[in-house]
Amino acid sequence: IKTDTDEIVFNDIIENSPANVHSIVEIRNQGKYLIASSEGLFIFSIEDYTIKKINETLTYCLFVDDDENLWISSEDGIYYTTFYNVEQNNLGETINEKSNIHSTIKKITQTVDGAVWLISNFKAYQIFSLNLSPIVYDQSIGLSGQKILSFFVDNEENIWFGYYGGVQKLTNKSLRVIY
Repeated sequence: IKTDTDEIVFNDIIENSPANVHSIVEIRNQGKYLIASSEGLFIFSIEDYTIKKINETLTYCLFVDDDENLWISSEDGIYYTTFYNVEQNNLGETINEKSNIHSTIKKITQTVDGAVWLISNFKAYQIFSLNLSPIVYDQSIGLSGQKILSFFVDNEENIWFGYYGGVQKLTNKSLRVIY
């Protein structure tokens, strides 16, 4: 982790820090980082260099949306919560059943229109509201049947999917294969 004044390799200086880190997000204006790892979910405080283990559940990725809500993907499912709740060891319920998401989510991002994108190995879910079903992009609408290796939103809001076999571009008009 880099700060304005330090570069910290916390495995070197902090006892019981996770070795296999999948994702890190900064909790703005609090001097804390949330860490997703194969060993669980952790909070790291930059002020006193302490680390607190929240749980032991394999956690894949983390995302803080524009409204400062926290999205957590773990082997138990996807949590939509707040940092305060995480600090209190209360992740709440997963949104998987309510949103009909039955895939392991490995990347989460948000586009300018406010949609949150959840990316699994073979599907992409576009969520505008937790009160609505997500839009699912998968092989049935033309997404490649190959494993999604990378996902990118460009500054024109085009969605790019990278695979072993090539690249696909999703615009608001079409899904095109580009090699």
